[in-house]
Amino acid sequence: MKRKTRIILLDEADDEYKRLNEIVGQQIKESKQNTEEMQLLRSIKQKIDFVILLKLILFMAIIFLKRLFLKNTVFKTYGELN
Repeated sequence: MKRKTRIILLDEADDEYKRLNEIVGQQIKESKQNTEEMQLLRSIKQKIDFVILLKLILFMAIIFLKRLFLKNTVFKTYGELN
């Protein structure tokens, strides 16, 4: 299952993120490697990926708990099902 997740950067964070992307893009064109800006952008992207992973884990846990609750409710209400 593939779910889309959107990260919203508030106020000036979005502007600064776009600016950092432009700076890193320019540095890549200039064949610079491993600058502080590149490291910072890589770190931000890793944190975003981590947030997305946590959101997916939470979603899957909710589905699991719903199924478990439903199964237990049916079992307690109707007894053992064959």
